[in-house]
Amino acid sequence: MLSGYPSSYVVLARKSGACWYIAGLNGTNEKKSLVVDLSFIQEPVKEITLYADGEERNQFDIQMLSGLKKAVHEVDCLPRGGFVMKVSLD
Repeated sequence: MLSGYPSSYVVLARKSGACWYIAGLNGTNEKKSLVVDLSFIQEPVKEITLYADGEERNQFDIQMLSGLKKAVHEVDCLPRGGFVMKVSLD
């Protein structure tokens, strides 16, 4: 677990092959920004794909974050929403 607080939010990470998968869940009934610090990744990063909540419930948004690399990211989540971040390694 990268960060979290019971009944509020959680950010988890898992590595598979040449990718890290980071997932975050907002457990509240209000919008929340979740912080993701990628500095724990030791390998060079090729690109980052973010699958996040869209404007409305049941919509999602896909963004390529390749220019940001290993940094601290804030991801806006809808109430009871979340995100998945795929970090592809070189």
